[in-house]
Amino acid sequence: MSSKTFNALVPLAVIILGGWFVRFTDLFLKGSFFDTVAILLVIATLFYFGMRLNPTKKRNDAWFKKMVISLVLVLIASIRLGYVLHPNLPDLLYWFALDGFAQNALIVYLGWQFFA
Repeated sequence: MSSKTFNALVPLAVIILGGWFVRFTDLFLKGSFFDTVAILLVIATLFYFGMRLNPTKKRNDAWFKKMVISLVLVLIASIRLGYVLHPNLPDLLYWFALDGFAQNALIVYLGWQFFA
C-alpha cells in the first residue's frame, strides 16, 4: 500500500474506530460522568479527524491561531456539556446556524486548520 493510499484511509479509520469507541462507551458505561466522557470523546474524535485531513501536517509557530482554535473548542465543549447557560444562547446559536451538525463541521474544520 502506498503512502498516499494509507494517508487517505487514515481519516476513514478514525471515523470508524471513533464511532465504535463512542458506541461501546455508551453501551457499557452509564451515568452522568460517562455521558460527559462520551461528549468529550466525540469532540476529540472530530478534531482528530480534521487534523488527519490536513496533508501538510507541518509544525508552525502560529500560536495565536492555535490559541483561538483552542478557545473555540473549549466554548463548544462547554455549550455541549451545559456549562454555558444564558437565556439568549439558543437564539444566538440558531441565528448563526450552529446546530449539532454545524458544530460538528466546525470542529472538523478547526482540526484541519490547527496545523495549516
